[in-house]
Amino acid sequence: MLNNELRGTDYILKSLQTEANSGIMGDQADIRRRILKFGANEKPKPQRIRWCSSFKEALNDRLLLLIAIFAIVSIIPGMIIHPKTGWLEGCIIFGALIIQVIISSYNDFTKDTKFIELQSLNRDEMIPVIRGKRGSM
Repeated sequence: MLNNELRGTDYILKSLQTEANSGIMGDQADIRRRILKFGANEKPKPQRIRWCSSFKEALNDRLLLLIAIFAIVSIIPGMIIHPKTGWLEGCIIFGALIIQVIISSYNDFTKDTKFIELQSLNRDEMIPVIRGKRGSM
């Protein structure tokens, strides 16, 4: 695989401008040049989800969808049997569903926000590397 797809180790070393025995030199000029050419070697920043996507995810619950269907079924005969107040029961069920979805999506949103904060703390760790036959940070 290394020889076929990536043209061998010599080509990879030449592309990365490094040596097989010593690695990169690691002086400040070399590191700046590498950052300009290859980009910074950083962990990607975690993406914060939006509350709207959390709300949509909470709406995808099958049980809530089933309860919404039963609420519609409750509204229709209620309006036929008691035209003045028959629709109230189904609308109250819909109101309770909306409140449930809002609370669920808010809890998921805050949980994901705290998880992203924890992930961002993990980004700040220093990892030792070997440059020019010596270890450095």
